[in-house]
Amino acid sequence: VLGARGGGRFERLSVGSTSTRCATHATVPTVIVRDAPESSGEGTVREPVQRIVVGFDGSPNAVDAADWACTFAAPGSTVDIIAAWEFAPSLFSSEGFHYPDALLRAKRRYEEQIEQLPASTRRTDIDVAASFVEGRPREQVAERAADADLVVVGARGRGAIGAALLGSVSTWLLHHVDQPITVVPQRLD
Repeated sequence: VLGARGGGRFERLSVGSTSTRCATHATVPTVIVRDAPESSGEGTVREPVQRIVVGFDGSPNAVDAADWACTFAAPGSTVDIIAAWEFAPSLFSSEGFHYPDALLRAKRRYEEQIEQLPASTRRTDIDVAASFVEGRPREQVAERAADADLVVVGARGRGAIGAALLGSVSTWLLHHVDQPITVVPQRLD
């Protein structure tokens, strides 16, 4: 667990270099906590985690992130597993491509992946919600994270550069979401 920024040379960054490095290279889940809101008194008390938002792209790392979130969740809490599908017409030829068909296929694939998630997601003492939405993944997750207590993402996803050290959506969320965020590396079993 790390604070978002330290007192180093890059203090102006939303997430400092040490926090970014740990989120990128750690072999265990890394939690980055933003500055706590100002409060009167001797310190700030954070409320217990009741709502967790998980960014899900179907990659093995996203499955590990969903598993971690459901295992971490306290009884009575909600885990919202969100997949956002962004239409990218440049990736498809105009021949034979139909937007509604592609959307339907993506949604079916998501539903199949949700059904195959580890047993942790079927806990009876937490509420697991699965949401499939249209839009840019980072913005859709950030929007839903606004009223969450914790955001959980995989370190790497299905982006164009699969070997990137930290996925583009995870990196963007790390720098733009105010809630604590957990970056879960893929298990190497």
